[in-house]
Amino acid sequence: MKVFYNIISVLVRAMRYFERKALIKSAISSGMSVGRGTKFVGTQRFGSEPYLIEIGEDCLITNDVSFICHDGAWAVACGLDGVKLSESYRKHGVFGRISVGNNCFVGVNAVLLPNTKIGKNSIVGAAAVVKGDYPEGSIIAGNPARVVGKTSDYRVKKLSEALTLNQDIRAEERKRLIKNHTRSTE
Repeated sequence: MKVFYNIISVLVRAMRYFERKALIKSAISSGMSVGRGTKFVGTQRFGSEPYLIEIGEDCLITNDVSFICHDGAWAVACGLDGVKLSESYRKHGVFGRISVGNNCFVGVNAVLLPNTKIGKNSIVGAAAVVKGDYPEGSIIAGNPARVVGKTSDYRVKKLSEALTLNQDIRAEERKRLIKNHTRSTE
């Protein structure tokens, strides 16, 4: 029974992996621009206008990040003129580009809204709701998101805590090193 469970588990993980890859390829074929070296971890949502999304080189886009290039709430505002929601949603739209500069990190569950530009070397914190222009080298966090720091300061602060791992080490050795490292930084 355990063997059967393991086989099913491997198959499910493989299907999810290929589904994630297909979503990214679909967005790129629809016009999303992604720079060389950019990595996607987990699943992202690119909305109905991926051609309005530009992601720079060497970025890391983490799990459950949403790119929303339209404002569907506009349909409600149109209703104030007597237009039905279903009609206005199909006929009227408010759209905006999303641009992520080179060497950026976008944290888990972040939401990037229309008309957003994130400067290079920036970090977007987990669950941030981001709209507007952010200068390069920013740490962006919160709802609504705001600049809470500079990546240069973050680097200095974290250098003493960083652990460098050889990519060729076995999983058990990696686990042991990380456990030991976290004990020493507490």
